[in-house]
Amino acid sequence: MFRHLFTSEYMFAPSFVGLHSISDKLFLALALILLAIAIFFVVTIKNIKNPIQKNLYSRWQNLGFTISILVLIWIFLRYEGIAQISDHWIVLVIYLIGLIWAGSIIRYVLNQYKPKMDAYKGEQLKKKYM
Repeated sequence: MFRHLFTSEYMFAPSFVGLHSISDKLFLALALILLAIAIFFVVTIKNIKNPIQKNLYSRWQNLGFTISILVLIWIFLRYEGIAQISDHWIVLVIYLIGLIWAGSIIRYVLNQYKPKMDAYKGEQLKKKYM
């Protein structure tokens, strides 16, 4: 099913006006899902008082907004039939950048989030009893 995503005919073929292929609709759906997740994080961040957790949610929010807006711009260019910029390889590169970005956020969670959170909780405990 996904083998055709990496063929040269698919990646560099001329774009047709509109969103006719299933993959274009899938890219649109994924962008809208990322946008909804980013909006969820915006609402959630407003209710969080913990700066460490707020920083983590802000990272996910930035990822969601950036990737979804870039893909929505690509979809607009594809819909308008602008050549070369609306090729499929562009959107695959955008999603690859998003995966690398998500990997860096996950690495942050695994390596730095827990110690920072423990230090923050210890600091809050000291403030509570002083």
